[in-house]
Amino acid sequence: MTLFNSNKKRSKNEAKSNLVLFIIALICAIAGWFIISMKIYPSVSVSFANIPVELDTNGTDAGANGLQPITPKQATVRVSFDCTRTDYAKIRRDTIVASIDYSGIVNGGTKELTVKVKNTKGVTMSHVHVVPSTISVDLDKFETNTFVVKPSLPKITTAEGMAYDETEVICDPVEVKIKAPSRTLAKIAECYAVYDKQDTLDRETIINSDKFRLLTENGAEIVQDENIKIEPSSVSMTIPVFTQKTVKLGVNLIKPPQNFDQDCLHFVFTPDTVTIAAKNADSNIPDPLQIPINLSSLDIGYSFDYDLDKLLAPNNLKNVSGIDKVNISLVSDGLASKELTLNGDDISIINKPNDNNEYTNLTDQLTVKIVGPEDIINDITAKDLSAAVDLLGADTSKEQFKYNVNVSCKTHNNVWAAEKDLKVTILKTSKDGSTTKNTSSPTVTTTY
Repeated sequence: MTLFNSNKKRSKNEAKSNLVLFIIALICAIAGWFIISMKIYPSVSVSFANIPVELDTNGTDAGANGLQPITPKQATVRVSFDCTRTDYAKIRRDTIVASIDYSGIVNGGTKELTVKVKNTKGVTMSHVHVVPSTISVDLDKFETNTFVVKPSLPKITTAEGMAYDETEVICDPVEVKIKAPSRTLAKIAECYAVYDKQDTLDRETIINSDKFRLLTENGAEIVQDENIKIEPSSVSMTIPVFTQKTVKLGVNLIKPPQNFDQDCLHFVFTPDTVTIAAKNADSNIPDPLQIPINLSSLDIGYSFDYDLDKLLAPNNLKNVSGIDKVNISLVSDGLASKELTLNGDDISIINKPNDNNEYTNLTDQLTVKIVGPEDIINDITAKDLSAAVDLLGADTSKEQFKYNVNVSCKTHNNVWAAEKDLKVTILKTSKDGSTTKNTSSPTVTTTY
């Protein structure tokens, strides 16, 4: 029994000794294999996919010239290389840095640039292979310019009887600053603040918009991306809303002779109605809208395009008809004209200044064109006409000057002088019998 136990103990010791020897042999084998491998295969190949490429130009030749990448915004490459087996343990994905080589780049534009690779752990990489090896990069300088903001309200309407004018909309701020690539910035001609929500207004309204529309000179829209920055990023717009009314048209004769029958004149208006808006509640919208016309300008075949804004603006009224002018034509059916000659002695001077001077008409004869119903005009003579020079408010500082003559018909209230600029020459002399400069003046005959 003792002998059996002794043998058993000896067997265990031998087994332990053999295990130790086996482990030592295994370690030696691995070490030997490693040493042999280092000699036979000193390097190992490594490959990483989807390595992000740094596109920033800071610290590069391109950056020194103010250039920044416009596109692409991001890119990735596959990087393969060899390194020593001793460095292999240092290699990780986050130690591989890929970037663009901007060496020698001083001008903007689209360029095919090389991708360069480095390792942040100082590992020496050989047989480096990058796919793709180059990337197309669009470079440009970012610049800032100021633009006036215009309103764009495509879906705004007003309640019945109301109106608004987009040219009257006030934007706040009036201007915005746009920062963009220089090539893009150069194309921008107009900047609109856009409010594209459906809305019906019945009073002055303030709205806010953070949407902008940029147009070229030709009206083409510029696509906005992350490269375009607008400051401030929103604009408020005050929309004034006016009361509006569609009115007929009429004529207000300027300086007609006393007792002249204005109902004898008939006009055709094109268009025959216009739509007017009042800028404030105190403005009355006239109906009909009377267009001022000087009676002396009316001749057979008279036709004139009248600027509506010229009449409306001084009265706080706004033309919302969509037309700028109306045509006024005199109905000439049944009318006739005739030229008559007035003697200078028959032209009176009224409202002379009380300045111790005499005022004398030097014009010997004055030819006048008169218009009226055909059956009356045929019988009219110069004796039927009355002519006067009204010096009330006239500038009489000169010794001799020309002044307007007002001509009317004494015998008929539907006949008038169709002369816009009838003038005679007036001489001013002192009442003591002397003249200021010339003692005599020529006789003048005026024909119109």
